[in-house]
Amino acid sequence: MAKNPGRVIERMEQVLNGWEATDPGRVIAGVSLEEYRADVEAVRQAQALVERKRTEWDNAQTDRDKLIEAKLERMQRVVNGVIGDPELGPDSKMYEAMGYVRKSARKSGLTRKNKDAAPPTEGPKLQAHSA
Repeated sequence: MAKNPGRVIERMEQVLNGWEATDPGRVIAGVSLEEYRADVEAVRQAQALVERKRTEWDNAQTDRDKLIEAKLERMQRVVNGVIGDPELGPDSKMYEAMGYVRKSARKSGLTRKNKDAAPPTEGPKLQAHSA
């Protein structure tokens, strides 16, 4: 695969232009100018197809991202509906099944450090090699 197809096409066109300008009637390595021109055109068409597909790909990704954004809003309304439903709420199995942490399973976040605890012990010391 060419690392820089655009540059390869430029080089192919430069060879074509040079051939046309200097000796268009000459057959080189068993290839006529018309055959080589057809080769260059085939490569140009292939590159144009890649560019069209790339544009289609970019547009499809943009459309997908817009759709996701719109549907995320609906998803959040559904989750908020579960939280606000008196029969369900933030401590329900449904809320947990949707991937959220139930209210009763949440940690308070309050922690107190034990002042009397001994500092952690150090691991084994590495010995330096002497030469």
